[in-house]
Formats: sequence, structure tokens, C-alpha cells
Amino acid sequence: MTLPRGRHLRRLIVAIFMAGALIGVGAGWRTLGVAWKIRAGQKALAVGDAAAALKHFLAAERLDPRHALTQFLLGRTYRRLGNAEETASRLQQARDCGFPVQRLEREWILTRAQAGLLAQTEPALYKLLTSAGEDGPEICSAFVSGYVQNYEFEKARQILEAWIGDYPNDPEPRIALGKISLHWANLPEAEKQFRLALKLCPAYRGAVDLLGETLVEQKKYQEALPLLQNDDRQDDSAAQHRLLVAQCLLNLGREAESLEIYADIVSQFPENCAALLGLGKAKTWAGQFQEALVDLDRALDLCPRNLDVRYARVQALSLRGDQSRTQTELREISTARASLAKAGELASEILKHPDKLDARVEIGTTLIEYGDRAEGVAWLLSVLQYQPDHQEAHRLLADYYEKEGDHDQAERHRLALKPR
Repeated sequence: MTLPRGRHLRRLIVAIFMAGALIGVGAGWRTLGVAWKIRAGQKALAVGDAAAALKHFLAAERLDPRHALTQFLLGRTYRRLGNAEETASRLQQARDCGFPVQRLEREWILTRAQAGLLAQTEPALYKLLTSAGEDGPEICSAFVSGYVQNYEFEKARQILEAWIGDYPNDPEPRIALGKISLHWANLPEAEKQFRLALKLCPAYRGAVDLLGETLVEQKKYQEALPLLQNDDRQDDSAAQHRLLVAQCLLNLGREAESLEIYADIVSQFPENCAALLGLGKAKTWAGQFQEALVDLDRALDLCPRNLDVRYARVQALSLRGDQSRTQTELREISTARASLAKAGELASEILKHPDKLDARVEIGTTLIEYGDRAEGVAWLLSVLQYQPDHQEAHRLLADYYEKEGDHDQAERHRLALKPR
């Protein structure tokens, strides 16, 4: 039986309406989903967890690949994570999706500032800060990172103090001040800043470990242990967290418990120098000198310049009764520590007088010879921020890169040398 023409038409209209309604509902839920994921990502960024934020923003992208704000936030998060290639790609996609050009240009400046390219970006800092809008903390964070990379700690401190003044409830500048203080071994100040950060935001990523590390450095093991144990975690920072717990246990005389943790970490990460060092020390304290030397020899192969590894190994050799191999090594360790201590004193002077270029050169030279070579190179490069044609810095950098086999970098610095 055929339906009257009017009934056919009514059914067609109802079908079209229902299809449109379903499409509208789907689009609405997708919009809500994107907004929810963006909000979750921003909350993660607010507690210093860029890795978790990235997951939320990528989920938002899957719901709507052409969402301009999502692409912008992905670019910002990749910048925070130090991924320059993805940062550039996402900011370009945000531009293609119609994101405001002014904010994109600002983000490009922050990308260069965070990378330490201050000669290019510092002239724009005043304008950025006076028209920051909602990006004030991001501007401060990027420039602080750049200044710290260039060992311009006084300028970093000035921005951090202004940041705290304008955003007193933001824990990030407290974390940054604490890290700077920890780097300079100003442990009471570092402890103060990390405690303030945790008071502002107990969930701030890494804050408990930073406070725990600071307490351990001050030998406050009894105080550090419950703090660390109450923050048990299963994320990608768990190994470092457990190393701090094991260090507390070892120094509180609970060698067996610490040895178990160190051994477990080494089984998962056999090239973790800190875990091998801890395991070797725990075995030494337990009287297992030969077994300790196996772990300490592996640590020395991985980290031949680590003075703590070298000293722990000498202790194990001495306790095993092998005195003949220890005296020369102890003298070398003593020389290195004295040189690094002097470099630390010079660095403290630079905090007050950042333009003391000879001191920067001496620190860089000392670190390349005895300490962290990458840090030593950074000190020498910081000289060139003040005096681009500084001959001694260029010569030392050219020699360093030549020894490392980086002939292009070596040649670049040799070309900056004037004929004698």
C-alpha cells in the first residue's frame, strides 16, 4: 500500500530534522570535549606537569585538529618541554587555524628567550611585560630560563622578584628561586623557597623531591624520609624519588632496605650512575667490599669524572686492604675538589658582579677540566654575551670543540680569533 504524498513528505522532514539534531549533538559534545581537555591541560601546566598537559592537549587535537587554541597550547607545551621542532610546527598550525598573530609573535619571542638567545629578545622584554595580558607568568618563565642558561643570575632574580610581586600565589617562581639557591649551595634559602612553593601548591610536580633533595644535602635525613615516603609515585620520576629515599635509609643506618631499593633501580636502569654509586656504597657499608667494587667500577666507566664515584671506589679499595692504589687517586680527588671549591667562590662573586669576565673564564676552564664539561662550556659562552670578541673565551671554546671532534664549532670560534 502506498502512503499519501503528505505522509511521505512529513516522514522526510522528520528524518532530516533528526539527522540534523544528531549532527548538532555530536558537534556540541565534540566542542565540550575539546574545552574539557584544554581545561585539564591548563590545570596540569599550572602544577608544573607539562608532560601530563601534553596528553590532554593531544586528546583535544584528536577531537578537533583545526582548533586554533589547541594548536597554540601544544606549541607552548612543547616549548616548555624543550622540543623546538614541534613548537615551530604547532605555532604554524595555530596561525593557519586563525589564532591571533600578536600572541603568536609573542610566543616566538618566548621560544627564543627560553633558548637563551637574549641578544635577540631582551630588547622586547619591557614591551612584553607592560602588555603581558594573561601571559605574564609565561613571559617571566621564558626569560628566567634564558638568563639562567646564560648564567645571568642577577637578572633572573630581578624578574623572579617582580613575578612573585605580581603573582603571589604562583608556585613556579618559588621553585625557580629554590633551584637557583640549590645550584649555588645556599641550602637554607632553597629549603625556604621549596617549602613556600609546596604551601602554595602541594601538588606541584617535583616540588617534594626538590625539598627532599635539599634536606638530604643538609643531612636532615630524619626529616626528609617521611616527606619522601608520603609522596610515593609510579610516574617517570619515580626512580629519582626512590634514590632519595634509599639515600636517607642508608644514612640512617638502614643499609639492607637501601640496598634493596638501589639493586631494584639498577636492575631496571643498569646505566644509572647514581643508583650504581648508591648500591656500591650500601654494599661497602655492609662489608661487601668486593661486590661493591663491581658496582663502583661500572659507575666509574659510565661517569669517569664523578668525584663522588671516585671517592666511594677509593673507600672500598682501602677497606678491602688495597692501599697502594688509593693514595694517588685521593690526591687527584683532593686537587679537583679544591679547584671546584674555588670556582664556587668565584661564582658567588659573579652573583654580585656579573660582568667579571675573567672569573667567568676561570670557572669555565675549571669545570671543563674537573667538573661538568657542559656547564663549563656554558660559562665560557656566557662571556661572549658580554663581549662577543673575547679572545680567551673563543680560544678555549675552539680547543674544547676540537678535542670533542666538533670541527664546525671549533672553526667558528677560531675564525673569531684575531691574528697575533
